[in-house]
Amino acid sequence: MKSQTLKFIVIASLLMVLSLLGGIFYSQNKAAEEFQRLSLKPDLIQEIMDAHKRLSLLEAFQPLEGNRDGSFLLNKHIPLDGLGPEPDEVVWWSYIDEDEKNSLKTRWKTEPSIVYDAFGQLRWDCSILADLLNYDKWDPSSSGPYANVLSLPPSVDLAVIPMPNLIGLQYLAKARLAKGLHDKDILPALKEVRHLARLTLGHDSLVDSMIALALLKIELSAFEQAILEGLITETDWTPVKDEDIKLARATIWASIELYTLSQEHTAPTLSTQEAAIERCAVLSEAGFRLSTLKDLAIPPRWPFEYDIFKSLDQFETDWKNSGCALKHIEMYWGKHLNFKESTVSQPFMLRLPYLRMVGFSILASLGPGGYYDEMNLMSD
Repeated sequence: MKSQTLKFIVIASLLMVLSLLGGIFYSQNKAAEEFQRLSLKPDLIQEIMDAHKRLSLLEAFQPLEGNRDGSFLLNKHIPLDGLGPEPDEVVWWSYIDEDEKNSLKTRWKTEPSIVYDAFGQLRWDCSILADLLNYDKWDPSSSGPYANVLSLPPSVDLAVIPMPNLIGLQYLAKARLAKGLHDKDILPALKEVRHLARLTLGHDSLVDSMIALALLKIELSAFEQAILEGLITETDWTPVKDEDIKLARATIWASIELYTLSQEHTAPTLSTQEAAIERCAVLSEAGFRLSTLKDLAIPPRWPFEYDIFKSLDQFETDWKNSGCALKHIEMYWGKHLNFKESTVSQPFMLRLPYLRMVGFSILASLGPGGYYDEMNLMSD
């Protein structure tokens, strides 16, 4: 009787273990299927590559030729977000008064040509934009407060490291264009703002890319106003069309999603394309996202567990071959840093074997899928 009971217990235990292993195997296969489903499909990848090629033909997205660095003109005026130090030299567009900011925004939307009458004659010096025409590159990390932050050992979580805040460049551009409209001499203003946008493109920052696109949009608004006022004709200047600005924004965001966590890794398609715009900004944002998962990628994997971390190795390869510095990512990548207070913490479920795949599936599904839909601008 005892032997039969023992035999029953052994068989039942084996069945339970087999059932558990079967459940694990099934769940990991389902997780793999989910990640593959969320991965970008080949036709969409090709559409992204075509968008990069189309945009790279526009002058605004082509790198400026030359090595003349204007960083010493700009960096000393750029404030930092978060816990960063003040600019070395504060100018009016470094910290613009909130009431003045709202008034400028409202007036610019309704009638840009009166902005200068309302504010410009008071104290808005925009001469730095003319000075910048003599330079071909701008690296916010080469000097000034941001360079000081990067020169020190990391003391805060990557998510809150002080970064350059370029919002003020939009007010600088609006003020200069308003003066051009007021003086009925808009072409020099358009040229200066376009050059500022081109200097801002190519940085290791997604935020800087969005600021550059905003500058192109501001330039377009002033051009359209100048046409309405009869100051120039449509053949006098070629702004970046609104649909191309929208396409650039969608393309940049969609390109970040090429660095998925699936085994069907698609990022090499971008890294090998010579015409890719904002490559460093894409790599920077992808690196930030992947860095939050890097500590969880310590091998070996548990039996049958789906390996989502191949993209980390691919990212390191693409980063090395890109020529992008990504200095703020480099401070943290591959280092185990423990901060007493961290604003980013992984949910406990993401640290549990097998079950963490559920959490990763949820995170993967929260990507900016809406930007993929904007890619249909290619057919306009």
